[in-house]
Amino acid sequence: MTMPFQQCWTRKLSHGFCVAVTLPVGFGAAQYPLPGDLTKEEVATALAMAPLRRVSWVGGRVALRLAARELGFSLATIGATTRGAPSLPDGLIGSISHKSCLAVAVAKRAQGDTVGVDLEQLARPRPRIAKLVLRSDERACVDALDPASQWKEIVLRFSLKEAIFKAIDPHVQRYVGFKEARVEPKEDGTAEIWLELKEKEGPFELDGRWMVVDGCVLSSVRARCVRKTVVNPSHHTQPHYTKYRVGRRRFFSLKTKKLE
Repeated sequence: MTMPFQQCWTRKLSHGFCVAVTLPVGFGAAQYPLPGDLTKEEVATALAMAPLRRVSWVGGRVALRLAARELGFSLATIGATTRGAPSLPDGLIGSISHKSCLAVAVAKRAQGDTVGVDLEQLARPRPRIAKLVLRSDERACVDALDPASQWKEIVLRFSLKEAIFKAIDPHVQRYVGFKEARVEPKEDGTAEIWLELKEKEGPFELDGRWMVVDGCVLSSVRARCVRKTVVNPSHHTQPHYTKYRVGRRRFFSLKTKKLE
């Protein structure tokens, strides 16, 4: 059995190296000893946090430090930006996501782009979240599917949106609502994404991937802001869409750790 805060798998994604780290779960999880590779500053920050928040925060730092190491970076203290994203040295970009038993992080060499990662569990279906995270046109597409397929399609759209929003956050510097993006996965493993950003930011070049890892959807998105377009205010009566292609990776399953 893998001990908490230990690396359980590493994958080289299209958007960098992704490392997964196990988190302590159950009664007493927050009292589990902190891993030894945290810096003094990180330990102080962690101990000042609420117990449950501390577990996921520490796991994310451990995962990101391991992912950066795959690229030859030895990270000192991993702070946070004013937007809450990990603060990384020049030449490196990264993103963190976590669920109850797992934290994942993606690290990539900076090439004028930004990256976002998201992890979502497929277990315990909660289809009612569709009305919160999907637009009406997306919900119509999901409702037309076989009931057995609907939950995975909801999670896929939700996860891709989370990764997209993390990837574009350094550019827009604000909360982006779920209704500001529409995702339409395709049977051939691609998807179409439309952004209807209320502040008219962008346009952006986006590239995304998703895979299923032992019952979880893992999504990553790379974003690059291209030349800013001037939008005529008189045209605001019509939705302002930007359309992208987002790839999808083939399913795979890891037997080393079952995600819950």
